[in-house]
Amino acid sequence: MEGKRGALLLRKTVWAVAGMAVYALGMHLSGYGAVSHAFFITDLEDVQKYKNCAWCNLSDADLSGVRLPGANLSGASLSGANLSGADLSGARLNSADLTGANLAGADLTGANLTGADLRGANLRGANLTGTDFRGADLTGAVGTTGRKCKKNSVGVCRE
Repeated sequence: MEGKRGALLLRKTVWAVAGMAVYALGMHLSGYGAVSHAFFITDLEDVQKYKNCAWCNLSDADLSGVRLPGANLSGASLSGANLSGADLSGARLNSADLTGANLAGADLTGANLTGADLRGANLRGANLTGTDFRGADLTGAVGTTGRKCKKNSVGVCRE
């Protein structure tokens, strides 16, 4: 898996358990009744197939150009991830951690980013038509025009 473009492992393992993901490394999984129904999400193809990686840890992953329209990435950790040119149209990214993520040129048409943390993210050239940013923190993010969002940019980029 090492060196594979878009690989999600990055020396981490992600468990998807009964519709929600649980970090397998550094977490005690006993007591989770749904563990017997768990499956591994080991690479980008699995995420594209299942369209569900809620609460996954995809920090610093290279997901440039990935096609995940309508995917459930609610609560996912995507801090520092490269999502440039990605198709995330209609995706659920509510409460996701996108701090410092590169979303340049990404298609976020109709995406749900309510309550997401986008501090320092790059949104230059992204398609944000119909994107829901209610409660999202855009402080320090680079907006679609290339200007930085000012402090307290919650729900909207104040340039």
